[in-house]
Amino acid sequence: MAITITSTIPGLLDTFASDLRKKSDLSGVGVYSGPMAENAPELDTIIFFGAEVDNLRTGLGASSEFEEYEISGYVHARRAGAGETAIKTARDRAFTLFAVLAEYVADDTSHIDTRLTLDRVKQGVDPEGRWTALEFTVHVRAVINPT
Repeated sequence: MAITITSTIPGLLDTFASDLRKKSDLSGVGVYSGPMAENAPELDTIIFFGAEVDNLRTGLGASSEFEEYEISGYVHARRAGAGETAIKTARDRAFTLFAVLAEYVADDTSHIDTRLTLDRVKQGVDPEGRWTALEFTVHVRAVINPT
């Protein structure tokens, strides 16, 4: 007997990345459903990493299962320059992008519960200037309807 593993994770990653790319607030922002092998070409990016499954269990009724997982990712903004203005501009842009992501996640109705948490704020410098990265987690509780 073949066992079929069903999950909402691939669909969520595909949908989130596709929908976010279409948002006018994110014009010019690179949105990726997985890690990049090299730095993304865009100054601003939203990147989703893998998922950590918390729970997969049979729900009420024979045709339903519930799935709980967390998808990690980050929002990254880079700005040219070396001074306080570049630092502030990169940080402000990262938080603006995070706000767009937070609104999108809050409006998600395709799952039982979807929420976003900000986990870490990192700032740094590289040859192109100053950057800010906001690490986040999307917490999801979804219903699976196996075929």
